Amino acid sequence: MKQIISLRVAAVALAASALITLPATADVIGQAAEKAAEEARRNAEDGHDEHRRRDDDDWRRDDRRDDGYYGDHRRTNRFGQTFREAERLRRDAVNACSYEVDRVSYRGRFQQVSYDDRRRIDQYNRHGVTVRFDDVEFRTRYGSEDRSITCVYDRGEVVRLDGLPGRDRPGRGRGW
Repeated sequence: MKQIISLRVAAVALAASALITLPATADVIGQAAEKAAEEARRNAEDGHDEHRRRDDDDWRRDDRRDDGYYGDHRRTNRFGQTFREAERLRRDAVNACSYEVDRVSYRGRFQQVSYDDRRRIDQYNRHGVTVRFDDVEFRTRYGSEDRSITCVYDRGEVVRLDGLPGRDRPGRGRGW
């Protein structure tokens, strides 16, 4: 059997069809883009310009908003810390305060300290946290006492402890 079309002729025919259809599709895409641009222009004239917050030219410069979102695309608290930094500060504060309460109460007359799960943590500056333990139970051989403890943690150490029950021999320990 004789070949009607050679391989080269078939390749040229395929390339020609692609060259003919490409401008036709580009024309359709161009018309759609022009239509979208016209609609955006119309919305901007009507005052429905939602992608810009102000009409000034340099709108990226003042990208700080009231909800704590800054231009570097990180959410921070009012002290400029990310969530991880603030969470680490809180965790370190709770651990240091509970360790200090345990240490001071053991040096006193108390044999066991039990913490309730309720605690309030308030950050008052970039490096300082106030931790309030609600309902801490101090046990001795003769009974137990429930107290609320307030601890101030600043720059990596416990600065103040309030609410500890009295001890038998004052003057020992760090003087809390």
